[in-house]
Amino acid sequence: MSNDRAKIPFYNDLNFMIDNCEGLILDIWGVLWDGIKVYPEALSTLIEIRKKDIPIILLSNAPRKSEIVVNKLENIGIKPYLYDKIISSGDVCRNELITNNDLVPGINYYFIGLKEDDDLLENTKFKNCSSPEKADFILITGPRDFKDNLELYASELKECLICLLYTSPSPRDATLSGVPGCGWKK
Repeated sequence: MSNDRAKIPFYNDLNFMIDNCEGLILDIWGVLWDGIKVYPEALSTLIEIRKKDIPIILLSNAPRKSEIVVNKLENIGIKPYLYDKIISSGDVCRNELITNNDLVPGINYYFIGLKEDDDLLENTKFKNCSSPEKADFILITGPRDFKDNLELYASELKECLICLLYTSPSPRDATLSGVPGCGWKK
């Protein structure tokens, strides 16, 4: 097994494959930026790939609509002309909720997440409730504040037995699955 690992190539750049490439799908976090600023090499690479007219799709596990991701990227220097499309986990969640009527048990949801993400289901049939007791499901996009701990949410959701819906595959967001008393409504 260790011999197989030694055979896995490591590449410092994408030049070896760009000329034969039909398109690229690139993650945003850790590939194009560190969450605060753009990686200069990533920006110059996007510019060079764009000159070759290769389609680029950017992926984000951000629990928000892609137009918000577009604005964030533009603010750090990654302009929309440098890629063709962004797909975010927020988009996927929103689209699934809109098109799949059996995904959740009703239209009323209780939101847990950053204030900037609370518009995910805006202009849909879904209604944000003021308390988890009134909700058919809980929409969790992450913590309300990155300093929050699990106990804060455990006490808030202690008596709930409803559907928890996560919009981000990030392990740090999935920690809420351990909240006592929460699970799928039967």
